[in-house]
Amino acid sequence: MANRQEDENRVFRRDRGTLEIDRQRDSQLAIWRVAISGIHMFCNVTLLSMAYALRDGGWRGLTFFFIFFALTISSSIVISHIMERNPTFRSYPEIGEVAFGRAGYRTVWILVFLFTYACCVENTVVTRDTLINLLPKEMFKIDNREVTGGHLATMLMVLLMLSVVLFKDWGIFDITLTVSGLGLTAIVVLSLVWQWIFDPVPHQKTLSFDPSMFPMAIGFYANCFSSHSSLPELYKQTKNRNKFIVLLIYIFVPTAILYVGVGCLCYHLFGNTVEPLFILSMPGHLGASKAAKICTIIHQLIRYVQGISSIAMQVDEVVTNPQDDEEDNHAKSILVRLFLVGTTIVITMVVPFYGPFMAFMASIFGVSVALIIPYMCFLRIRYQDFTRSQVIWTVIVLLVAVTGAILGSIKSAPALAKG
Repeated sequence: MANRQEDENRVFRRDRGTLEIDRQRDSQLAIWRVAISGIHMFCNVTLLSMAYALRDGGWRGLTFFFIFFALTISSSIVISHIMERNPTFRSYPEIGEVAFGRAGYRTVWILVFLFTYACCVENTVVTRDTLINLLPKEMFKIDNREVTGGHLATMLMVLLMLSVVLFKDWGIFDITLTVSGLGLTAIVVLSLVWQWIFDPVPHQKTLSFDPSMFPMAIGFYANCFSSHSSLPELYKQTKNRNKFIVLLIYIFVPTAILYVGVGCLCYHLFGNTVEPLFILSMPGHLGASKAAKICTIIHQLIRYVQGISSIAMQVDEVVTNPQDDEEDNHAKSILVRLFLVGTTIVITMVVPFYGPFMAFMASIFGVSVALIIPYMCFLRIRYQDFTRSQVIWTVIVLLVAVTGAILGSIKSAPALAKG
């Protein structure tokens, strides 16, 4: 009898140990799933522009990249502390509401909307420039009028963007789109490595610190880690909230390595001739170059669909009323999407250059979303509990953020206006 009881206890302990191992394995897999989504959010189109930022800012200018990297991890931890105290939060603007009331909610909502909208325009500008570079300048004629790659790019974007209007909820495809986006990014990077190995082209490389161009580089670096509006969603997806800081490391460290690695490799390949989008510097006759450009176009359209759908749903919450007729709400929703898609197409046709637009947008909205909002709100919420050193650190971060925003915008704004 005693032996039987001992055997049952041994089996129970073994099963409990197996369950604990399975639970830990599931927890690790869950963290990596969320991390993959986070890497896709933070590894944005700036990956294509790191070499250009290096050219403008030099090696010493790269210091700001690492400063921004450290500060944005810090602000992400600040957001997690706010979420711990308010686990019912569903969106980024609610952080502003708990700190500054309805005025704070509206301010953060507007900033996040403008930043996401600007990112959508950024995606379409990259698509436009890549298509024009990829397609022949003169393709065919219609009624004795030449149809160029630029015209075809515009028509293709219009057709693809209308899918956002016709299909309302792209959120159900979010995982598929995210994995596809990471796969396309991997192909672009591998295409770059392929050229480095098999078809390197010597270029002049005189990388030095240029004070006149450094502010432009700040704008590019500011855009690298500015997807903080997605952190509340990532926090909700994390089953073990105690490991959220580990999740941030899984997201930020690989992303930073990818940014710096691609930037250095691109500058090694193309030198001072590098374009704001390095894929435009790749020789057009190479298969790797064509693959990189096609993957970039598809990836930017994926990001556009995700971004425009996100802000369309936010606007829906404002303009629709559950008490109104369902057809009226549906009509309002369609009009919202038509307006958003239409205006992004118009702005895309107006914006002359990708580089100054991205630098200006990131300097103003990216810095605000990634640094100023989290620390301002945290200071307001927890000021009574702050130590002297915490207050000093918060003030330093805010000064760095405001200085970066001013420097980045004063150089990019005139270049953008000049066209």
